[in-house]
Amino acid sequence: MVTVVGVRFKRAGKVYYFDPDEHQIEKGQAAIVETARGIEYGDVVVGPKQVPDDEIVPPLKKVFVWQQKKTLPYTLKIKNVLWKPLKYAKKRLPSMSWK
Repeated sequence: MVTVVGVRFKRAGKVYYFDPDEHQIEKGQAAIVETARGIEYGDVVVGPKQVPDDEIVPPLKKVFVWQQKKTLPYTLKIKNVLWKPLKYAKKRLPSMSWK
């Protein structure tokens, strides 16, 4: 049995399991985690729970940062600042294949 938290990245998206790494993470908090697509921001929708080893896909990634929802506007402001250069590049260089 492994302790996990469930994180969702989109409003109606799939829930992915991550390792809380001995932190007190609760349902309703925000989390920053490493995924196959890089560092992403999501919401903790499943609090810490025990799941059988066969229900997870190893290796289980750890939650980097978690926070209360009241700090959400600050986090979104930082996220928008980081994405502005990428949006600009996509507009200016449409011939490149962007994923």
